[in-house]
Amino acid sequence: MKFINSLETFLSHTDPLPLTTNSVNEILLTIRPFILADGGDIELVEIRENSVYIKLLGACNGCPLSTFTVTFLVEQELKKRIPEIKQVIQVF
Repeated sequence: MKFINSLETFLSHTDPLPLTTNSVNEILLTIRPFILADGGDIELVEIRENSVYIKLLGACNGCPLSTFTVTFLVEQELKKRIPEIKQVIQVF
């Protein structure tokens, strides 16, 4: 529970950003340390029609919990910071 609270504090910045490659990458940089801690990594593949396509790498690629990571960490944070985003799609 302590980890979740520190994650929420770390990701609490709420100023809306435009839907651009730079904005998405800026947010991914804030998420990346949590993914790296589990032996993985994340990269932006593309942005198309208000959808963000990402790829999980390393230990996160193919992990049974990767859907949870994408939905409850990556997608939630991206949508919070960039309201234009409709969905985040994991590319394999």
